[in-house]
Amino acid sequence: MSQFVVLNPKTGRWTLKVPAFFEDEEMIEAAREQLSGHDGNPMLMGRDAAVYETLALIPKMVIRLAKRVGQDA
Repeated sequence: MSQFVVLNPKTGRWTLKVPAFFEDEEMIEAAREQLSGHDGNPMLMGRDAAVYETLALIPKMVIRLAKRVGQDA
């Protein structure tokens, strides 16, 4: 979700800008799948760097799509 945090150069403040078509449920489902892949053990899931890489792909893809369709991201 850090992909959605942007610095406003005029105010110097950080804001969360989430594209309108971002679906929270997709992120939750991806996290649920990762947890299931680690036998439901959050400790094992948290130790796997691939989990963080996988979950980071969703916001990155949403931002790329937002730019393609002309929405601010």
